[in-house]
Amino acid sequence: MSTQIRQKMEQEGPIKSERLDPDNPAPDEPVEDSGPERYQYHALGNDEFRLVRLHTQTRSIHSNEALCPTPRVEIVQSSLTASAPLNYEAVSYTWGSSIQSQSLETVCGSLIAVSPDLLQILDAILKQSSSVGRLLWIDQLCIDQMNSTERSQQISLVRQIYASAVQVLVCVGDTRHLFEMSDARVLDVESIHSRRLLAAMLELKVFSRAWVYQEIVSGRAVKILGNHITGGGQLEVEWVNLVRSFKNAILFEAAMRVEKIVSSSPGIGRINLIVNDREQLERFGHKDWMLLLTQAQEVLECADPRDHVLALTTFQGFFSEIPNAYRMPTLTLYRITTCTMIDVSHTLDIFAALSGRWHSPHFDDMPSWVPDFSQPTRLRPFYLPLQPTGFNAAADYPHKMIDTQDKRRLRVMGHRVDKICYYLEHQFEERESATDVRFILSVPWHHRMYLSKAESDGDPIPQSDQHGVFLALLSAMTAGFSSSTSFTEDTILGRPPECWYEDMYDICAYQDMILEGTYEPRGIRTFPTDSLIPTLGQMYGSWKNALSRLSFWAGICSGRRIVFGEKEPGRKRTIGLVPRAAKGEDSVWILHGAKVPVVLRRLGRCYRVIGQCYWDGCMYGEKVSWEENAGQAIDLV
Repeated sequence: MSTQIRQKMEQEGPIKSERLDPDNPAPDEPVEDSGPERYQYHALGNDEFRLVRLHTQTRSIHSNEALCPTPRVEIVQSSLTASAPLNYEAVSYTWGSSIQSQSLETVCGSLIAVSPDLLQILDAILKQSSSVGRLLWIDQLCIDQMNSTERSQQISLVRQIYASAVQVLVCVGDTRHLFEMSDARVLDVESIHSRRLLAAMLELKVFSRAWVYQEIVSGRAVKILGNHITGGGQLEVEWVNLVRSFKNAILFEAAMRVEKIVSSSPGIGRINLIVNDREQLERFGHKDWMLLLTQAQEVLECADPRDHVLALTTFQGFFSEIPNAYRMPTLTLYRITTCTMIDVSHTLDIFAALSGRWHSPHFDDMPSWVPDFSQPTRLRPFYLPLQPTGFNAAADYPHKMIDTQDKRRLRVMGHRVDKICYYLEHQFEERESATDVRFILSVPWHHRMYLSKAESDGDPIPQSDQHGVFLALLSAMTAGFSSSTSFTEDTILGRPPECWYEDMYDICAYQDMILEGTYEPRGIRTFPTDSLIPTLGQMYGSWKNALSRLSFWAGICSGRRIVFGEKEPGRKRTIGLVPRAAKGEDSVWILHGAKVPVVLRRLGRCYRVIGQCYWDGCMYGEKVSWEENAGQAIDLV
């Protein structure tokens, strides 16, 4: 890690955790039991961690009640590098209330403060066969919650702890409505009742937590464990069986065209993320952190806003670059994380996580170049890591960290290439899932609306034909993912632009039939060879792949607007796609380390980041005419 980043960390002192939701605070300040019987934790080495051995005792709360087993624990220490490691299970759960208002007795008679939910989880584990003597890792018991230094040190080991466990127990709480799922290894997905049970399982809140995501993905074997708080029943489902049922249900609903109970479940996004990333980890190793971040922000939640960073960076083994994280306020952690990502990668890829808003809804003094990791990005990035893209706006010039006296500023190098002069009043609305190709169909109408308004207001009309916006988007859709060859009016085999609109209408209106191969365009049996449909199909290997790219760009449009740059002598105005927060007079820059141009707004001698953009003619390094060391240095605030 660079010296200046460490210096920034050292300037931060201990501070009470900030809260994102005061009704659901993070477990940062457990209630301390000041009595003499409070359990005293012993210090841990760098690779050491604690385990609890589960015991029971029988007692009754009232004299007329029957005796029942209650849990007691024995704290033991282990090491990740031990020559004979202990076999243990790691428990994944949600804290519920962070107030540790209950006490758990140890075998030596001392007490550990715990949350009420943890006692219910231990009761559920005790109901399993051969539960006595089991070794478990449970964060509330195995980490001294009063010691923020130990918490940070142990958090850095979490991924290894879960990966080394023989099994991860995902405790989902009261599941009285799901007991039938324990009766079958794989559900009969042809039954609508079974699919409703499965959808209810996927919607359990535990699967929406960022830490639980990490713990399931890291585990070698995973079991879902639930209990009936009042009825005494038990739910046990092997993860592999849950995944088989989930995949079978998705395939069945697609093939049979029945009611999409599982496919439309609110929990589908997070379960898909967990399933896909668990399979990827087994086959290929960890995914790119930037890709994980952009996907996880959409579907995962945290009680403590710092955990949006800590849970994901820990999973990627990146946490060691951010020591003593639980001693930092949230805003400081976000800023340090952003600096570290930029410093390690020598890129500005982290800008893809910027929301495009002028102010963060939770942090009034958030620098514009620091993402608010607690919020979904709202803007789909123009590129995704580890996917092929021709975008290379900075011509491979890397970003180099330059120290500044003001730790809230980021100094970058680059050049201004254009300025926003005109923009469409209409903005592409933010949609929950703007992936429908039909979303692109309205682009030409937006452009015609702008031309009409410009003419009536007496504004200069860009020297571009009415199809310029459509051309720009087609260029981005294709060249951005296959090669650096952009569409021009001559590249569709001379086909008139009016026919492109007809082709796009067919794509939007009949995409399902085209995928099935049953659509016959305009009453003829084959597509014209110069049609967009076979052309894009050939470019991507199949029409299905082409439709996926078009859908991707339909999502790219969401939350953005089409704008025009300055008029250059002898050339038409450049067309761009920018965050809808962009305004006239904002400038377009190519910054070293950036794959795509960035919209900046001048504030005195500094600039504020509005967001990344698509700027036609600048995406592949065409505008980079300066030497690397000749870039202009500017400060982002």
